[in-house]
Amino acid sequence: RDLPKVSQFRAEVRARGRLVASIGLEQVRIEEERRDLASLDAMVDETMAEIVDDVPDPAAQAALREEVRELFRYRRNLLSQAASTYSSYLRELGDLDIAQRRLLQSAEEFRTFLDQNLLWIPSTPGVNWGTIVDLGNATARLLSPQSWFETIGALYAALKHHPAATVLALLLLGGLVLGRRTMSRKFREIDKKLGGLSTDNIWLTFYAIGLSAIRAMPLPLALGFMSWALARSPTSTEFSATVGTALAVIGPFLYNLLLFRVLCARNGVVHRHFGWTQENLIVIRRQLDRLIVIGTPIVAVAVIAFNSPVTSHRESLGRIAFVMFMLVFALVLKPLGDPRGSVAATYYDKRPDAWVSRMKWLWYGIEVGGPVILAGLALIGYLYTAAILTGRFIDTIWLVLAIVLAHLVVK
Repeated sequence: RDLPKVSQFRAEVRARGRLVASIGLEQVRIEEERRDLASLDAMVDETMAEIVDDVPDPAAQAALREEVRELFRYRRNLLSQAASTYSSYLRELGDLDIAQRRLLQSAEEFRTFLDQNLLWIPSTPGVNWGTIVDLGNATARLLSPQSWFETIGALYAALKHHPAATVLALLLLGGLVLGRRTMSRKFREIDKKLGGLSTDNIWLTFYAIGLSAIRAMPLPLALGFMSWALARSPTSTEFSATVGTALAVIGPFLYNLLLFRVLCARNGVVHRHFGWTQENLIVIRRQLDRLIVIGTPIVAVAVIAFNSPVTSHRESLGRIAFVMFMLVFALVLKPLGDPRGSVAATYYDKRPDAWVSRMKWLWYGIEVGGPVILAGLALIGYLYTAAILTGRFIDTIWLVLAIVLAHLVVK
């Protein structure tokens, strides 16, 4: 938890590279001007030639000439000081860059070491009465109107501070929303071509999947932009930064859910192109809706609590939210993978001799029992272990779904 944020330091290293380049250009400019000022008499003569007609009095010209000479001498000294300062600045930046790169390397090595060893060590005490007391404090912080007003203010300040990005995001979101009617018309045009000897081809499926991917974008894209804005707000607070982190997590999570929701729509790609029955699709849509409506807010609460600087918030509210999500996840997966009558049972019944079908109870145990076991690990103190394994578990599910989708396309 206390390790340096590698992504932030990497961004600073890249920004420092650009800064060093700009300083190098400025040094070149300074050296050119110092060379021009090497001969003060020539510079003074050139300047006086431009103004001599405006000052006819020889005495005034002599006084003015001395002032011009003094100004050029003063500027030459300033340029020498600037060159010396830039050189010192570059040396300091070089030392800082070396130190920061060493820090990044050490952080990566230590993070790898922790990932290999912390899974087997309890990261928190088990749930006890203190957890319940801390839960109230953490919930009060989460529901604090002041914190949310500050977050809204930080978001507003970020939108004003980055007007070009804001306008671009609004135009993109507006185009996606207004284009839904056009996409619906494209879906109908694709449907008319399906089944025709001269019109049906695999590219229609790819086109429909692409349209589905675009159709699921607006809300996750809006959340992603708000996360980006909160991370760069000039009035960012600790709580608003945490909310931005939560939005960065639930954006991709929600996009995946919405994408499969669109694919499994009543006349979506899975039904029209792959021939899945409406009965199974109704079950899938119902479970996806539960994850979208119930699971997504719980994930947001868990991420906010886990990123809180107060350890007790993570161990209380974060843990309870995590356990709730795991139970919801298990309930969502149960009707999808039950071998006795579910979406997966349709596959098992058609291919009873396949190795996947012969191991159906194992898959069902992993699907439903896995989240329950992870919730239990979190309750007894293996919160870090449960969180890491949950990430791998969910990534595996998305990977399996992507493979299934690819198989349906090419078979």
